[in-house]
Amino acid sequence: VPACLMYLDFFSISAQVKALTVTANSCQALQSEEFVLVQEAIPIISSRLKNEDKKSVDLACQALSRLADSYKQDKDRLAEIGKPDVLANLQELLQKPTVSASTFTTCLHILVVLTTNNPTTSLHLLQQNMGETLKKLLVVPTLNETTPSSSKSINQSLEGDMLVL
Repeated sequence: VPACLMYLDFFSISAQVKALTVTANSCQALQSEEFVLVQEAIPIISSRLKNEDKKSVDLACQALSRLADSYKQDKDRLAEIGKPDVLANLQELLQKPTVSASTFTTCLHILVVLTTNNPTTSLHLLQQNMGETLKKLLVVPTLNETTPSSSKSINQSLEGDMLVL
């Protein structure tokens, strides 16, 4: 996997997508002894979460999800996958308005798997203010039940009215 990603930045976008597809497929159903084959690639995969190409981001997210699923019972491996820089990139991805619904869901799945058996990862997320990020994602403004008076603008009527999903 690291060899496939070594010169990723020098590839064309279509070649990057192919390399990330190979990587994502290689990360599926790994055995414990195979972790050393992908360990070096985790920072590279994580850095792709910040890419502008949506397909590259989706494949990087898919690769991390498959890695997390492969080692969901192994606390030490999860700690290696869920290092603070990976968690920061996942958190940043959640806040992008252009992220697709499937990538968003996959990103949340990764975070759930990483934190379920690893309190250290949970602590890192709390230190990175993940609670505030989730609050921003889950709280949406709503209109008042009553029609605003003619002297009030819509913006004024929205102040203080929040709906928590």
